[in-house]
Amino acid sequence: MRISLSRFPLKRCIARFLPKVSISRSVAVLVGLLLSTIAVAGCGGDTVTRFAPATGSDAAGLYWALTVDHRAITLSIAAPYDTLQITATPRDADGHPLSGLGTVTYRSVNPELVLVSPSGRLQALKAGTAEIDVELSAGSVRHTDRAFVNVTEEVNPPELASLSIAPEPPDSTTWAVNGDGSSIAIQPDGSTFGFAVKILFARAADAGGTPVSGINVSFSSSDSTVAVAGALGGTAMLLQAIKPGRVTVIANATVYGVTKTDSVPFVMTMPVYAVVKIQSQPTRLGSATAVAFSAADVTITPGGSVVWVNLTGQPADLVFDDPTHVLEHGSTVSCAAAGVIDPGGAGDIAAFGEPRDPQAPSMSPENCRSRSFPVAGVYPYHSTLTGATGRVVVNTGVSTQ
Repeated sequence: MRISLSRFPLKRCIARFLPKVSISRSVAVLVGLLLSTIAVAGCGGDTVTRFAPATGSDAAGLYWALTVDHRAITLSIAAPYDTLQITATPRDADGHPLSGLGTVTYRSVNPELVLVSPSGRLQALKAGTAEIDVELSAGSVRHTDRAFVNVTEEVNPPELASLSIAPEPPDSTTWAVNGDGSSIAIQPDGSTFGFAVKILFARAADAGGTPVSGINVSFSSSDSTVAVAGALGGTAMLLQAIKPGRVTVIANATVYGVTKTDSVPFVMTMPVYAVVKIQSQPTRLGSATAVAFSAADVTITPGGSVVWVNLTGQPADLVFDDPTHVLEHGSTVSCAAAGVIDPGGAGDIAAFGEPRDPQAPSMSPENCRSRSFPVAGVYPYHSTLTGATGRVVVNTGVSTQ
């Protein structure tokens, strides 16, 4: 079944990042739930501060989470591959198990496919994909977790010998938090998309190297403030960058009674592009307006680019204190779907910008310019026509070694 991701939360952003993919309705719901938890408030890149749990002695005894030991399970309707014991454990904020909180409740959302006993023992009945929900309430605190079970009709299923999520060339474990910047799309208000997502795939094989198909794999991130990892169904993973830093992505699968795990470290660098709006702002007294760069300081990774969007309706220019390493941005810049709008060139930027018709305020192709910055450093600049000043800061934000 072909499902468009545009039906889920953040739809205006997601639909431009991810192609339409053929996934089941249940998997599509997972995509929506995953993306709706991402700490990005909008396409412009505004972020929401994440709540930090208590740690150390403050976390001791605090019921913080309920975790099931097998989240991605593959069973068969044929014995002995039709059963599996799962166990849900309450934990404190440091991940330590807790005891004496009561009895965990196990429930099969699809009992026609998979049954689950009160103690968590699964029994596969029919081919399909089932969800198992677990729940534990302690006083007024309630936590849940879930497992997904893929049931096949394999009578002699293969034995899982390996599971890998290491990216295959040309994919890399180092990438910028807002994508590769190969095509930057600027909206009429000067905003652009402020986050990056990737879809990666786990590879499962038997002892002879033959791929094992029809399985479920679960994914998690060691630090969800740096990147969020989640399953899209089957062996597909969606990885969402949040901020520069290091993170380990963990994959886990239990296939016909055999459990395999793999982990890969990823490095998220500074953004590969930034957008600076040139706009009129009221002065402190509020009786006049002045032109300013928003943001006045932007940070990108070496080799990244900056796009300036003139929203003032009057010309503006850009003069760098040292234009030596201010080079041409060679990729596509789309300004309000106007196509390639940058005339190219390196160094200072001559006056650009056209008046905007209040009755038809769509962005003109003449209102955007860009430059690339391959060398780390700080690049101050100003506009002789407007008096505005700004800086481009170029660094990785995290070591890639």
